[in-house]
Amino acid sequence: MNFNYLNGKLKEYFENLSLKKPTPGGGSVAGVAGALSSALLSMVGNFTTGKKKYKEYEEEIKGLLSENESLRKKLETYIEKDSEIYQNIMKYTKDNPSLAQKFLKELSLIHISEPTRPLYISYAVFCLK
Repeated sequence: MNFNYLNGKLKEYFENLSLKKPTPGGGSVAGVAGALSSALLSMVGNFTTGKKKYKEYEEEIKGLLSENESLRKKLETYIEKDSEIYQNIMKYTKDNPSLAQKFLKELSLIHISEPTRPLYISYAVFCLK
């Protein structure tokens, strides 16, 4: 199955999310929430750079912006990747349980590690005050 949430309309994503089907699901939504948070952090950083008041933090802010943009792009891929991995788990659960376990492990790593990173970047920005 081909998932193309990023190139579709937001309204269609919401409609698909509300249907009685497993994908998109919670992991995809976590990717959306994380990517939105990251985008908002970039907006704040972009408004902050170039202002006299924050000149002494300019390089640090640019570094955080760069790290945050990389994170946002990665989180965007998880919006679709979560659904793809879930479909693979369902496909291989009976025929190849060890392969299904591999996909399940990959899925759990996405859910645990990445959505929390905008929090750390937000904290770093907060500490610049």
